Amino acid sequence: MAFSWFRRTPKLATPPPAAKKVEVDSGCTGVCALDMATQLCKGCMRTVSEIGNWRHMSDEQKLEVLDSAEARKASA
Repeated sequence: MAFSWFRRTPKLATPPPAAKKVEVDSGCTGVCALDMATQLCKGCMRTVSEIGNWRHMSDEQKLEVLDSAEARKASA
């Protein structure tokens, strides 16, 4: 193999690092107790339906649920 000033080393195609998806925090406080009168969790103030459907919600829906829970906490 002859020496060449113009020898190029092949560049390895490396994919860009995957953007790490930031997950929306559920708001769970670890105080999981249902208030039978309001049907709300006493810790996070989410409904049973909101808690059960959390993993199937979009980030936008999750943020709406958290806003509603915060409003419930403020009015309690």
